Amino acid sequence: MSTEKGPSAEEAEVQVKATTVAKHGQELALVEKLLNAYLAGFNKLGKFTLSENNESEYAWLLLTTRSFNSLRCAFDLLKKGYYSQAIMLIRSVFEDWYTAKDCETNSKTRNALLRGDDDFWKQEGRMRK
Repeated sequence: MSTEKGPSAEEAEVQVKATTVAKHGQELALVEKLLNAYLAGFNKLGKFTLSENNESEYAWLLLTTRSFNSLRCAFDLLKKGYYSQAIMLIRSVFEDWYTAKDCETNSKTRNALLRGDDDFWKQEGRMRK
């Protein structure tokens, strides 16, 4: 019986990340460049003031911000080898996009997002439409 311990979770993550960067450095650099472009876009927006005339844009801004954060986390998880968890976050980005598109034409979706109508989100088959 061996008494030798394996690497800690943190050490294993460092090893996986080093391997991922070594094998997929170009792809990772491209994704990082894309995320930085999003961040630059957010910085250009500056201040946003909500009004009755720009609720759809505000919904887009909220959902895009959440999606950006999800993508940043997914990127970190991918590098560390947590592929399933990263894919779940990436899926949420697509769901946010569908919600944002629905906000453009459906005031009920927009109101639920901006005003917190929990009953709206619980409707069965809502996104299928």
